[in-house]
Amino acid sequence: MQPVEITSGGRTLAGNFFYPADRYDNLPVVLLIHGWASAKERYFGLAEKLSESGFVCLAFDLSGHGKSGGDINTLTREDFLNDVVAAYDFLGRGRGIDAKNITIVGSSWGAYLGALLTSERAVARIALWVPADYPNEGFDAPHILQSGERPKAIKWRAEPRQSDATRALHAIHQFTGGVLIVESGKDEIVPHQTIVNYMQAVADKRQLTHVVMENAPHSLSGHENFIQEFEKILCGWLLQ
Repeated sequence: MQPVEITSGGRTLAGNFFYPADRYDNLPVVLLIHGWASAKERYFGLAEKLSESGFVCLAFDLSGHGKSGGDINTLTREDFLNDVVAAYDFLGRGRGIDAKNITIVGSSWGAYLGALLTSERAVARIALWVPADYPNEGFDAPHILQSGERPKAIKWRAEPRQSDATRALHAIHQFTGGVLIVESGKDEIVPHQTIVNYMQAVADKRQLTHVVMENAPHSLSGHENFIQEFEKILCGWLLQ
């Protein structure tokens, strides 16, 4: 594990590279994007497993999270999108990586940002783990005002939406690579309808893989059995 620093909008983001023990050229790459009010450490176990399978991984703290700079109370979705773009660009300069084989793995809020990233940079595949969605309005307002656990946000997510209704759904509709959507069967934050909206947004259904983790909650913190289940699902999809 190699600590790194990434610059985004004048802020310093803390990150960690994970390399396979046996390094060679053109290694496949995974960019890990954590959820709201979370941190990169939540992905360390997954990153270690993926590196053992030959992937280079970058886990990082979004602005205002973990060890990264910035005030979470003032940062906008535009700021956070700039974070993931900066992390992607930093990752692309890594040693021995295949810049044409970059997979995005995002959880909840991180999945939303990952979806937006596919419109900004070249991505081979994306894994959307309990993906949140947000209205286009307020993109340049402090995101904390629309954070995902608010009842109003959850109610909004329970409504059917077309693929052009939000920036994230539109991005996934335009995306041509492989898409994995992992749903938690007992998710109290992201309703099933949000998952349906994302699935319907995928233009080429042959590129879509949808898996439901029965009885899993939205956050898997403290649920080691579900964490292991997700890691098995993701690794199986990446290695197929």
